[in-house]
Amino acid sequence: MFYVSGDDKIKDVKVQLRGGEGNTTFEKFFPDDKLPKSYKVFAEMVLEPGCSVGQHGHQGESEIYYVLSGTGEINVNGETLQAKPGDVAVCHSGSFHSAKNTSDKELRILAMIVYEPA
Repeated sequence: MFYVSGDDKIKDVKVQLRGGEGNTTFEKFFPDDKLPKSYKVFAEMVLEPGCSVGQHGHQGESEIYYVLSGTGEINVNGETLQAKPGDVAVCHSGSFHSAKNTSDKELRILAMIVYEPA
């Protein structure tokens, strides 16, 4: 077993992630080498007001967004969800998605990228 306190999350700031606007902060729960082999990412993603993750696709993996707090837009394959806490969006392998904070408060999303079975 591997345990990490929420106070010890590893912060990783990405500038204009996937062609998006502003900064996206990933608050990783584990160092990458401690993730289960089927996971590529398991982190809290923080978008400040006006920031976004640009449209991008996934191949051989799926990404799940679970909105923790704030509001914004999540687009999967051209369909836009007006996202609020408790909403979930899944981008399956072969699909594309993006996310944008459209509010005046930060948008926090639990982001998980899971490899597809071969």
